Amino acid sequence: MKAIKQIPYRDSQARKQAVSILYQDADLLVVDKPAGLLVIPDHWNPELRNLKQLLEARHPNTHDGQRRPYWVVHRIDRDTSGLVLFARNEAMHRQLNEMFEGQRIQKTYLAIVIGQLAEPEGVIDLPIRRHPTRKQYMVVHRKGKPSQTHYRVVEQFDRFALLAVQPHTGRTHQIRVHLAAIGHPLAVDPQYGKAEAVYIDNLKRSVTRHDPWEQPRPIIQRLTLHATELAFTHPASGQALRFRAEPPRDFKGLLTALRKWDPLPRET
Repeated sequence: MKAIKQIPYRDSQARKQAVSILYQDADLLVVDKPAGLLVIPDHWNPELRNLKQLLEARHPNTHDGQRRPYWVVHRIDRDTSGLVLFARNEAMHRQLNEMFEGQRIQKTYLAIVIGQLAEPEGVIDLPIRRHPTRKQYMVVHRKGKPSQTHYRVVEQFDRFALLAVQPHTGRTHQIRVHLAAIGHPLAVDPQYGKAEAVYIDNLKRSVTRHDPWEQPRPIIQRLTLHATELAFTHPASGQALRFRAEPPRDFKGLLTALRKWDPLPRET
């Protein structure tokens, strides 16, 4: 989906990035967020750059000449890329929250995970709660809140898989926790998996380097999760809306590498 406006900024490593505004009307705003950017201010470090404050500073929400905040409807993790929906007034915020709670807003993610899945499609129905001692960590637990995640295999590789994932509930880290619980964590997820990055060395049996001291460069070094689609009926107009964000370069780069170096073995 083509952006109607780009908001450039530099990330924590001074690299050029941009938030893409995909849709805007009097009531709501849909943006495509790069990985590495918080959605809202961090509780422990409020000075970190975040999407809400970036939008309010560089793309103000104005009404009758007055600036207003953007209301956060849902969040995605800092190291997840993709679609984020904001309300532009308090009434719309309430309506969109009710729609999320009633599962009337469909969110679809693309996830690159470890392993070959036994079934091409399924629903993970496992309760989730906060870990009793580890901050910002969620676990599957019988006393947790009901949580359901639907997944479908889009492309199977030898050691990895590309999934389309739809969370039916909105628990913190739900997709990551559920996929790890069934033995298929994200290809990169230091918190719920093992890897902090995927390198060519992980995929290719032999890598030639002219400099023996050269450090390998990662193909991707953030969560292999992308919020690719949002679909819902506009509460005010009744119009059916569907937004799609293509995966960014690092995500596509990993898929290209997997197709080249990690294909399923041919049946003999």
